[in-house]
Amino acid sequence: MYFAAAAFIGLCLGSIVYAACLVVMPVAIVTAITATSPLIAALFGHFALKERLLKLQWTGIVLIIAGSVAVGI
Repeated sequence: MYFAAAAFIGLCLGSIVYAACLVVMPVAIVTAITATSPLIAALFGHFALKERLLKLQWTGIVLIIAGSVAVGI
């Protein structure tokens, strides 16, 4: 229950901050920054928690980076 509550609160706060950022900054910048959060979580799990990432997860990381670059351009 603790992890579910923390995830719920994190998603709610993230949505509020995302909406506030959209008012101040261009969409291309905000979307690229927020799209990297799964990338940061995967890298944290890999390096800090010593989790092994699957080929599918590495593919997702590459797609996140490619999508951020595409939106930024």
